[in-house]
Amino acid sequence: MDAPDLENGYMINTLESPNRFQTFVEAALVRRGDDGTQTAAYLSSRCRPEGISPDRIFNGLLYTFGILHTDDQQTLLLHMGSSMASRRPFGERRPAQYLHRNPNCNSRVHCPRVEVVELSFDQVLDEMQSERLDRDNRVYMELSWRVGAETVSLYTSCGYTNFPNPDLDHAVMWQQKPNYPRHEHRYLQPIRGPVPYFDGERYQIAFVAAHVTQSGAQRVEFQIRDSISFFSLRPQSGWRGRIAGWLAASPVGRYFSVSEYHRQVTVPATCRFYRYAG
Repeated sequence: MDAPDLENGYMINTLESPNRFQTFVEAALVRRGDDGTQTAAYLSSRCRPEGISPDRIFNGLLYTFGILHTDDQQTLLLHMGSSMASRRPFGERRPAQYLHRNPNCNSRVHCPRVEVVELSFDQVLDEMQSERLDRDNRVYMELSWRVGAETVSLYTSCGYTNFPNPDLDHAVMWQQKPNYPRHEHRYLQPIRGPVPYFDGERYQIAFVAAHVTQSGAQRVEFQIRDSISFFSLRPQSGWRGRIAGWLAASPVGRYFSVSEYHRQVTVPATCRFYRYAG
């Protein structure tokens, strides 16, 4: 098995600018067409605007962003942190995803494919539950699903991973929590973000979560970044919820929007765990 080298991959950005800067490659998304074509997209580390100065570096601009660069030479700047994203109250909202698509902000990616060691479900679960000091915690996952005539594969680290507590008897869990969603007693649920997502038309930024058992991925969800009314973030029950819902639907609520990870998409993906050799 091979995968993009996320342990050593890096990006050089703003190539035509007097100042260049380097970021790591945090995740890669590869699209493989049924006709044999292939395009990869690479997501940078999260960045914050700043100036090159011995007097003042942070310049007061209140947003964070990531850079997505593709093999076909698209370079997109994407919102990553919380930010206001106003829109016309009676017109089409502007996309919350993109800061801009600047032809003078090109990047160069160094992230070759390298051989990796595939890990079984049992291996990863046993390591998670062992808590050995000498274990290698750098576990990555490959999620693959179909989008039209393409197979899309996301490569990213397991940012944080849910797993069953080995000190508890999970056979009696349903008796203690009768309303808890039922699932297998042995599971892994890695979550990671931000990561790139492709919906068949454009790249977006998202968090991803996968619920995996010994028989494979049972569910894979993306929480995609999109505009949402500020008032929709308020409590949604009782009279406060009714007032918040009314304000969210009003021209004021449609104007005061925030960009947040809230739009859920489920994909029928497969999941493989791996680790970089050496």
